[in-house]
Amino acid sequence: MRVAGLSAFVSAVQAQYTLDNLSFGHKDGRISTNDESVDGWQLLGEQYTPYLLSDRVILTPPYPGNKRGAIWSINTMPNTEWVGELNFRASGDDRAGGNMQLWYVKDGKSSVGTNSLYTVDKFDGLMLEIDTYGGRGGVIRGFLNDGTKSFRGHHSVDALSFGQCDYPYRNTGKFLPLTVKQTANGLEVMVDGIPCFRSEQVILPTGYQFGVTAASAENPDSFEVASFRVSTTGSTTREEPRRDQQQNQQAFKQPPSSRGNNIIPDSLAEDIKTQEAQFKDLHDRLQAMTYQIGILHDQITKLHEQQAAIQVETNNQLRPINERVNEAKQVQSRIEDRVNEIKKDIESKDYKDMINALQQAVTAGHSNMMQNLPLQMDQLMSKNGPKLSTFVLIIIAVQIILIGGYILYKRRLKSMPKKYL
Repeated sequence: MRVAGLSAFVSAVQAQYTLDNLSFGHKDGRISTNDESVDGWQLLGEQYTPYLLSDRVILTPPYPGNKRGAIWSINTMPNTEWVGELNFRASGDDRAGGNMQLWYVKDGKSSVGTNSLYTVDKFDGLMLEIDTYGGRGGVIRGFLNDGTKSFRGHHSVDALSFGQCDYPYRNTGKFLPLTVKQTANGLEVMVDGIPCFRSEQVILPTGYQFGVTAASAENPDSFEVASFRVSTTGSTTREEPRRDQQQNQQAFKQPPSSRGNNIIPDSLAEDIKTQEAQFKDLHDRLQAMTYQIGILHDQITKLHEQQAAIQVETNNQLRPINERVNEAKQVQSRIEDRVNEIKKDIESKDYKDMINALQQAVTAGHSNMMQNLPLQMDQLMSKNGPKLSTFVLIIIAVQIILIGGYILYKRRLKSMPKKYL
């Protein structure tokens, strides 16, 4: 049973191939090899170029608003059955706005460019609209056009949706996978692993291009794309598997070589002659593969335990910081409440009468002061100031003293003996 399940797993993995010329960010989390462009894709913007980082593309920045960005594949889809997975993230404040679109259309760069649902003219293909339509937390809707309808001039373009689902995609803090799958049974859309909607009547043709566009409002949402992966089950559309088969066929013709511990060395096909030897060789190889998978499982388990321990330690370290942040938020909330109360109190009261009363009091005080001040100064001078009679008496007394002194001087001068020479 274990060998049979392993064989089925290996067959399922080998049956699905990634189209590298239509994908980005799926290898080691890197989008660009030179940090300047994305292989097989082209960035577009209106008076603005989307930011290209090592692990993401920022189609619309957090600031300023009213920006449009897009990224379009240069190559086209060669197969009718495919799976496209877009990992995106949207962040902004509670009142921010914007929208994002995933396209599979003909001549996307020229027919769509950086347009969105409400600004695009005519296009041929599929569009998935990601926005907050209807005031809900998040909506994903599907639209089709055969190139004859102008969405920009339509009176009710929202009514053209053939499928939708609600999903709160904003401010999740993580990149969400949006998956579009087309098979012979129709088209299916999933978000974060949850089925969104499907239609058995939609089969899109080959030769179309994938693209992602985003537009932000004046108070902007920032839309980021971490990766876009396109895979198909048709091995005829990819040259790599055929090259791998040729290399494997050449490997059987090479002499045996040891590849390390716990690895069974290769054997030439002509050395295995009996069915018993073939079964033994197959059994040994499957058993060795099982051992290797068991070792890999143990290593993944240990890695998961280490990651969980690191997560717990990180949460313990961040707990005091979170408490401080919550306390700061509470203080800020109390200050805002007090300011709002003062503002309401000021706006609700009329201070006109109080100001008029104060002005009247100042005017009355000034009038009283101008009327009473001269009289009070006169009274003060009359009570406390020197009188004129006092000055006259002082003058007479001084003159009497001077006259008396002069008379006394003359008498003494006459009574003094005279000297003769």
